[in-house]
Amino acid sequence: MGRDKATMLWQGKSFVEHVISAADPIASDFLIVSDDPDHDVFGYERVPDLIPNSGPVSGICGGLQAGKTEWNLLLSCDVPFIKTELLQLLYVEDIDAFDIIHFISGGRDIPLIGLYRKTCLEPFKKQLEKGRLRVMKALATVQVKTVEVPEELERAVRNLNRSEDLRGNEP
Repeated sequence: MGRDKATMLWQGKSFVEHVISAADPIASDFLIVSDDPDHDVFGYERVPDLIPNSGPVSGICGGLQAGKTEWNLLLSCDVPFIKTELLQLLYVEDIDAFDIIHFISGGRDIPLIGLYRKTCLEPFKKQLEKGRLRVMKALATVQVKTVEVPEELERAVRNLNRSEDLRGNEP
């Protein structure tokens, strides 16, 4: 996209504001995981990636390390269509049997929208130390449960990678 997706606007609000609005009814504390001081504009505590320029696994580690709870709701900033009702589906009955609960849609894993337990931190750090930066490789080191996105909510997990992805996406 060539632009900072966190600060991109849709319907008069930044992508981050849309994501936080969806999470607000089910989350009590918010962190922005970013190395960019411009993201302080959102008014939440900003924490850096564990290792700068090391991709999403490093960001997940930074967030888990700074998080104050056992379970942390992780949301990428490029999903402005996310809905509270979808996020509630992550809170499964057998939650304690897993380290991560994330969505799957159309056979595609969506690991950057999920619940992450602090128990992921050490295995993920080990992956980083070995230079393994891929999220799915890190997920293979912990217990993961996937939750299928209901068909009527598939738009909610659509991430936007290009400016033209916003066209035709009115509510």
